[in-house]
Amino acid sequence: MDIEAARDQFPALQEKTFLDAACISLAPRVATEAISKFLDTTLQCPERSATLHHIAMDKARDTARSEAAGLINAGGDEIALVESTSLGLELAAQAIPLAAGDRVLLCDLEFMEVAIPWSQLQRRGISIDVVPNRDGELRTEDIA
Repeated sequence: MDIEAARDQFPALQEKTFLDAACISLAPRVATEAISKFLDTTLQCPERSATLHHIAMDKARDTARSEAAGLINAGGDEIALVESTSLGLELAAQAIPLAAGDRVLLCDLEFMEVAIPWSQLQRRGISIDVVPNRDGELRTEDIA
């Protein structure tokens, strides 16, 4: 990996150090360029009809899904494109067939948004157990 090329993707890092990536982070140039290209497509509708425009947008979404799948060695049908990690986690928490009496373990170091979807399951009788960290570490024996 070329560190300078990677750093060049984040112009704000020329002047400062940015460490808050938990909630909102800096976007790399490649991402902002892709977003700009997408917005130009939605603005201009380069296809000759709305139907073809819609089909082109579906193909772009399928390409993104396929590329994301390749990054984690998954199938395209295993990838959901959602607006945020928080929404994706909420959907996953709702999809797991948990029932009254089941337990979910969370670490006391979790980012707050990670705990919320699981906490909402308490209405269905799921209990939440918080595993305390030890000097900033979560240990497998504490989970067991």
